[in-house]
Amino acid sequence: MFGQRVKKLRDERGWTQQELADRAGLTKDTISNHETGKRRDPPLSAVRALATAFGVPVTELLDEPATEPEVAAR
Repeated sequence: MFGQRVKKLRDERGWTQQELADRAGLTKDTISNHETGKRRDPPLSAVRALATAFGVPVTELLDEPATEPEVAAR
């Protein structure tokens, strides 16, 4: 989920992985590893750096999305 959120936010801004890496002070490989799921447990320092680069709260990258309640079939 974390990697998918990073990719979504990056794509929304039209940034390459390198641009995001530069803005967050990380490497392109680190961004790639998170987006592809090769690294699933990001260090808090990376989460903070990415949140700052995107201008979003850390919780936006970490919180599980709320699910819609199931609607009973009629």
